[in-house]
Amino acid sequence: AKKRKSLDVKKSLDAQTRQPKNNALSMDGPLDLVNCGPSSLQCFSGEDNAYGTRKKAQQKQVKLWCGEYMLEKNRALDAERKEEQDYAHYVLEQDRIRSELEVAAKRKKDEDARLRQFENMEYARQARERKEEELEADNNARRLESHYLQTCPLLTEDTKLATNVNAEHRFRPDHFKGFQKDQVNQVYKENDAVVEEKRRICAHEA
Repeated sequence: AKKRKSLDVKKSLDAQTRQPKNNALSMDGPLDLVNCGPSSLQCFSGEDNAYGTRKKAQQKQVKLWCGEYMLEKNRALDAERKEEQDYAHYVLEQDRIRSELEVAAKRKKDEDARLRQFENMEYARQARERKEEELEADNNARRLESHYLQTCPLLTEDTKLATNVNAEHRFRPDHFKGFQKDQVNQVYKENDAVVEEKRRICAHEA
């Protein structure tokens, strides 16, 4: 009986080998004893009967890991995208604040420039008025000085100061300023008369 059983298994194996390779039954499918011979019931030493279950479990685990990895990757991408958006918003806000500060600084600079211009104009007006006042004061001082020099009895050397109050024909030596023009001419005439008299005397004696 054992020998007959071995022959049946051999015939079944031979029949299986003659069938096309793609027509072989899957390992996890139900057994069809009509189409499968007794050889399909054999179990070989070292055969992994839990391979299919373990492979499915591994595939399921890998699929789960891939799903978790994709979720983590999407979360990282979303976080990175949100960070980029936040940074872009931060940069835009910084640009806006910087622009407002620049506008305010320019406005203040223009106001300071206008204020300095008004102050400089006021200083120039005050300096011009002071210069005109100083020039007018100098002119008045020159006019007063000129009038004083022209009217001061001491500086004009008025000859009347040399006349003695008690005797008009006498002069005060401390105030004598010289003879008047007619007096000088009279002295010249008297000198000429004296010279002519001496010449006449000398001619008569000769």
